Amino acid sequence: MNTACPTVAFTIGMSNAIDGPGYHVYQQAYALEMTMDDEWPLNVIIMAPPHLIASMTQETDITSMGAIPGASYTPGDGDYKQISTSDGRWVLARKSDDISRILQEDLGVLLHIEDSNDINGLPEFDELNVANLIVAFQINSLSTLDTARETASAIKAKLADRHLGLSQILVSASFAHENLQEYASLSDVSGILLLDAHIGNVVELLRIMAG
Repeated sequence: MNTACPTVAFTIGMSNAIDGPGYHVYQQAYALEMTMDDEWPLNVIIMAPPHLIASMTQETDITSMGAIPGASYTPGDGDYKQISTSDGRWVLARKSDDISRILQEDLGVLLHIEDSNDINGLPEFDELNVANLIVAFQINSLSTLDTARETASAIKAKLADRHLGLSQILVSASFAHENLQEYASLSDVSGILLLDAHIGNVVELLRIMAG
């Protein structure tokens, strides 16, 4: 992953998987493969349930197009190896998850937090570095560009205290925010995290951000 480039990360929405979850993940990944340009100056992280990552990595060629597969949540059974053996690279985690287990499997941590104070409770790990940590903070309907900028700045300062100040910071938003690209362009912000997203909307955003 090129940390100098913006990042768009998203979890595949599973609510409309009427043809089965595995096939749904395959369809969404294949649609990304058919649309994505491997020369886009973007990091694209596509995440699915841990046991379905293989539907992306083994049945499509998204990795050859530059997409980076990951897990949309931590496995309840603690089997992180299934993520790495399926060629997953990142895990979407919360502060209550076992970060050490993710790092032990040599996976990246995409840490989803509510605000900058959540960084205070993040344990310090020798294995954690700017290459395997991305932090995404949540915004809501009351958020503004100014409040998001302030939050990103506070997160960056807290990360810098841990020598992680160059880690990417994403805004976790939804398509209800019509100005996503403006949030992605804020100082100290490296991109966007979208939860339960549909590929059609994601591709439109990717094209805008890729210029």
